Amino acid sequence: MTLIDKLEKSRDFWFLLITSFVFFLLRLPSLFEPYWYGDEGIYQTLGSAIRHGRILYEGAWDNKPPLLYIVYAIFNGDQFYVRALSLIFGLFSVTAFYFLAKKLFGENKEQSKIAMWSAGIFAFLFAIPFMEGNIANSENFMLLLIIFSGFLILSEKLNPKILLISGLILGIAFLFKIVAIFDFTAFAVFIIISKIDLPKRDLLNLNLLKKIFNLLAPFVLGFAIPILITAFFFIGPQFKYFFQATFLQNVGYVGWGNKLIIPQGYMILKLILLAGFT
Repeated sequence: MTLIDKLEKSRDFWFLLITSFVFFLLRLPSLFEPYWYGDEGIYQTLGSAIRHGRILYEGAWDNKPPLLYIVYAIFNGDQFYVRALSLIFGLFSVTAFYFLAKKLFGENKEQSKIAMWSAGIFAFLFAIPFMEGNIANSENFMLLLIIFSGFLILSEKLNPKILLISGLILGIAFLFKIVAIFDFTAFAVFIIISKIDLPKRDLLNLNLLKKIFNLLAPFVLGFAIPILITAFFFIGPQFKYFFQATFLQNVGYVGWGNKLIIPQGYMILKLILLAGFT
């Protein structure tokens, strides 16, 4: 049987072909929109400044890690090409999400329907302006990396090498936007729960902590490598501003609308509830 024959009989192929085509049609208008979104204007300005020799966090500054600005710099801030790249990342994200869903729900016919519905809803929401799919933001690029990292973690033969690669991919996602730290944390918790027989009591005993450390060490190392390399690159007068933009400014940024008695009150309450549920 030739490859074409196999594809013709593959439900996965036809589902992804149709879903990807609809995703493409929904995203297509965004390529030709006028310049209107303020944040994109900032990204374009920084991308152009980098292309003209300005040093990021010294001659040009914003409150995000560097990768998004580098993407804009590669295309000299041209909105059409950056959004076209975002569209391509989106198409791969839909494919990755579908196969991730199949890993989660199973491979038989009924389970595949659940994966198709999940991926279809994801593709629709990710394509339309309601979820800012028409804007070349950090999330549009980092989502593919996060989904692929999750796909690797669900591998039946999860080993230190896979954990290292998965952490490395999440570290790159972090360099698009700091919120990837939450995905890293969630994946770490999932790895612990799925790979270690946790006792009902005494969760802080030394042997258990050693097991957790040995299990997560490659994952944490992989996550840290791209961040440390980037930090080393910015060693110098601009390091202070790189550190503030990447780590500190975002704390105040997410504080908007989260005040409850004290600054970040709602955020702290959410984290307490999340920790208790976990």
